Amino acid sequence: MTDSTNPTGLDFTNVASQIVTVTPKTAEAWLSRNTSNRAISSSQVKQYCADMAQGRWLFTGQAIVFDRDGVLRDGQHRLLAQARLGLTIDWNVITGTDPAAQDVIDIGRVRTIANQLQLHGQKDGAFIGSIARLDLIYGGIASPSKPQILAHVNENVGALETASLTSKRISSALKSGSTSAFGVAHFHMSAISQSLADEFAKALMDGAAMYTGNPILTVRNQLLRKNPKEFRAEAERVALVDTLHRAWNYWLVGKSVKTIATPKSRVQLISPEAVA
Repeated sequence: MTDSTNPTGLDFTNVASQIVTVTPKTAEAWLSRNTSNRAISSSQVKQYCADMAQGRWLFTGQAIVFDRDGVLRDGQHRLLAQARLGLTIDWNVITGTDPAAQDVIDIGRVRTIANQLQLHGQKDGAFIGSIARLDLIYGGIASPSKPQILAHVNENVGALETASLTSKRISSALKSGSTSAFGVAHFHMSAISQSLADEFAKALMDGAAMYTGNPILTVRNQLLRKNPKEFRAEAERVALVDTLHRAWNYWLVGKSVKTIATPKSRVQLISPEAVA
């Protein structure tokens, strides 16, 4: 009798490794064998779906693992994403493992974004990666995957390198705020005008020769009064980007302000041309 949960006819009792072309139907069938695994992470499945749908999913040889009793031991998130998207994917499939081997799956050192960028020759990977990640979150991606972050870095490497260097200088000068938030704001400002972005950053760092009510001086003073620990939360870092955006907009139009309230919604940067 044909086993509907094993449409490819794998011999689970035999220790073997093989490349199997897996259809969405097969993925769903194999998931019915997922009877002893950790809880599903919906955010992980969403990340995999995004990477698969946008062409960032590459064959790495990482296996879908079944034990000798035919129980799925590793690969549930990948198979769920595949089934959800209706894709056919080639997987390296391992069968015949000891059920106890699940205890030592995925317990090695995780490769971080900084590690991956370092492999690409990027020495400042930790800072650049954190800026790229926050920028994606700011743009509406709640939990960006590592391939998404790497793609964002690769598409904007020069601007992100500049933003990283500038943001570290601002953080060093102020001893407050968030390096990644400074980096995202500078990245956005530079896309409009590199010279004005650099002028804004310099003024934020030194606070020199600015009239009372200058928006850059105002936001600088507000940051100096804050405890750096306040920016550990992701939401606070995102809010700081919006606050810096608002300071930029006020500065370009020459508006004098005593305080800059934390915006409740995204603040789009204006350009010098819009002011003229």
